Amino acid sequence: MAKHVTTLSVLAGFSLLAACGSDGSKTSSAAGASSLGGATSVGGAANSGGNAGTNSTSAAGGGSDPCQTGLCVPSGFPFVRSARAISDACGNDCPMLAANTGVGETTATMSQPEAGKLCLSGIVSPGGWAQISLFFVDRSQDRTEILNRFDASALGITQAAFTIDSPPSGGLTVTAAVTVATSCPGDFTACIAYGFNLMTAPGSSVRAKYTATGSQNAPFANFLQTAGTHSFDTSALLNLVFVVGDGGYDFCIHDFKFLDSHGNEVMDTQRLDGGN
Repeated sequence: MAKHVTTLSVLAGFSLLAACGSDGSKTSSAAGASSLGGATSVGGAANSGGNAGTNSTSAAGGGSDPCQTGLCVPSGFPFVRSARAISDACGNDCPMLAANTGVGETTATMSQPEAGKLCLSGIVSPGGWAQISLFFVDRSQDRTEILNRFDASALGITQAAFTIDSPPSGGLTVTAAVTVATSCPGDFTACIAYGFNLMTAPGSSVRAKYTATGSQNAPFANFLQTAGTHSFDTSALLNLVFVVGDGGYDFCIHDFKFLDSHGNEVMDTQRLDGGN
């Protein structure tokens, strides 16, 4: 199987918006196209509409854990509208990562062993990548519109926090993307600005790389644009992506939350369980 590596490899999940991964393909038709920010725009019983339908469809043949299909609405992840597993071997339309991966290609299996924890395991072929993407927005089924913006700045959010279990020896890195338009018929990627990498400090050119189990913070001030000229507009945050490189891996992300500038958790008041 040829590798489907594009300039949007780190964003891949959203242009894929299909049970494939950082960006996926057969995903959500949200309950509405309104709400452009704030907790009320991201929360609620957002499982209704596209996401819940996607999960029930993807779960066919995927066992009791819908996340094993590579696309799900994870419980216990505040503000997250969907989680996607993606890899360089996945391509733009793969209903099941494992079922569509050739011998020697990257494998990526996502699972949710318990509420609030997402795991990804597999092997990354030389030069490849695999990732979990957490999306804070919904997309129309015809891939022409982003149905809501996630205004993290209006909520006072200045950083993400999470705990990593068993990161790969080569390390785990974090990247992000923002929404720059909500309607983009013909070229969905025109709605997205990607390439914001988490660095070790504000203004640093050294990527933060996690190699040890433990709790971590990802301050928005530490994200640096490395693939374009757009600013990191957290009033239109699209996703956060956890990326692994070459070799075997089996890691988990849990206790994901957003914090304000004082280190206090910002609650998802519309979706207190973070996903269901």
